[in-house]
Amino acid sequence: MSVPEKIRYDRDHAASYDASRDLLPETRNVWVDAVRKYLPAGGPPRIIDIGSGTGRFTEVFASHLDAEVLGVEPAVEMRRIAEIKRPSVRIRYLAGSAEHLPVTDERFDLAWLSMVIHHVEDRKACAAEAARVLSPNGVAIVRNSFRGRLAGFEFYDFFTGSRELDEARLPSIEQVREDFASAGFSFVTVDSVRQVFAADFRSFAEKMRSRGCSSLRLLSDEEFRKGLARIDEIVKSGARSGPMTESIDMLVFRKN
Repeated sequence: MSVPEKIRYDRDHAASYDASRDLLPETRNVWVDAVRKYLPAGGPPRIIDIGSGTGRFTEVFASHLDAEVLGVEPAVEMRRIAEIKRPSVRIRYLAGSAEHLPVTDERFDLAWLSMVIHHVEDRKACAAEAARVLSPNGVAIVRNSFRGRLAGFEFYDFFTGSRELDEARLPSIEQVREDFASAGFSFVTVDSVRQVFAADFRSFAEKMRSRGCSSLRLLSDEEFRKGLARIDEIVKSGARSGPMTESIDMLVFRKN
């Protein structure tokens, strides 16, 4: 299968993305705990959120870690939503891309890239920019889904074509490791972090209906409708209850 066209977040679905990716309180805590151990002791940490979207992690790090956070996002509409919904004296949002960060050298303790690496056109340039803006011994964390590691994402069971699309467009862990090694990073670890995606199946259905996930945007309208019909059957039957969870990989790199 050929690699599908990239999603244009200004043109397509900034608002639906925000609705479908909202973080539950327990999910926020899971990611705060996962990140905290890589931050330096003493003083407020300085974090750059690369591809910050609508600011969901930008705000979490500012509020839960007392961090000074810069969100860098190329899409105007994504930044607009972030500035309206998630303002803070600890946060700035700037226009920029992963390959061209609008900041000076060695300013940050942590570079955070959440569900963005598969949208980056030049991953080696992205890694080089992360290295440039990180302080010595700074850490880059890539939170993403990766080719060959897509088991456990239940939406694939309903939208059957989306897994094939994602296997074609997502990078592998090995590819991302090579890209960051080329920029002078040492690989630290890969953690598989279990998070609650939706509080219950009905909430899961609403998130899917918003079609905010790029995996669903790339499906044909007919494939998307068929997937929703499968989900609606389960909602009506009441066959599923309890929270919907998934595991997301977190690659950790340290600047040499």
